[in-house]
Amino acid sequence: MTLKSELPKSRGKVIPQAEWRIAQIDDMLSALDFFLNPNAENPGWNWSKHIYQTYPELEERLRRLSGTAARRKAERAFFEEVLVVEHAGLEKSLEQYRREWGKLNDGIMRALEEVVQTKWSEKDRKISALVSPLPLCPRYLDSRTFLINYRFSPSGAVATSIHEILHFIYFKKWKEIFPEAKREEFDSPHLVWKLSEMVPSIVLGDPCVQAVFKCDFKSHEIYHHTTIDGRPLLSRLQEIFDERTDFADFLKKSWKFVNENKEDIP
Repeated sequence: MTLKSELPKSRGKVIPQAEWRIAQIDDMLSALDFFLNPNAENPGWNWSKHIYQTYPELEERLRRLSGTAARRKAERAFFEEVLVVEHAGLEKSLEQYRREWGKLNDGIMRALEEVVQTKWSEKDRKISALVSPLPLCPRYLDSRTFLINYRFSPSGAVATSIHEILHFIYFKKWKEIFPEAKREEFDSPHLVWKLSEMVPSIVLGDPCVQAVFKCDFKSHEIYHHTTIDGRPLLSRLQEIFDERTDFADFLKKSWKFVNENKEDIP
């Protein structure tokens, strides 16, 4: 297979740097609201159970409350307490993750440029990696920020960080190929967002990335169990990726495929 290069021969000067720190409560509030108050119209994306499995006492507290304001106040108070009680563990993981990531930051950033075939921009120069007690790892496109759970092994934290950082350059490329795309489509529950959660295991399996960090990357778990006409969804997308002429070709064809089968995609 021959791939066309969309990158100019000269390499851009921007190499994003992930800056690591412990998440504060205000960094976590939007994620808490999203995960603990799931959309009833899209139950397949209800991840509140993951938080309650880690913090069953929180579920008990919230069960006794009614009203959005009371719940949000209780959620905030609970995790303010968690940040204090679990501070030592957060600090330990912060140092481990920062050390491991420092070994490959530049290599990963360049590899993602090569695979996605676009350059990092000035707004990508700083990426905030926030170590958090939340057992889920959301990303925030506009601020180039993601949360990472402090209970991960260092290698698990690196793998998840690469997954989240992929989204930043992936949606930059998406906007180049589909300039009419609206910003809101890059988040739940839109189909554009869903496709972005299908492709990490495929895109990050590329040799350019594997040469820097060898890993069996995962997409969101729901898509590893999704089938279209009796065939695994991710296998079909892998075929499109393997047969691409360039990354733009992959985006166009994978988008056409999911659009044609959107009724079968959770």
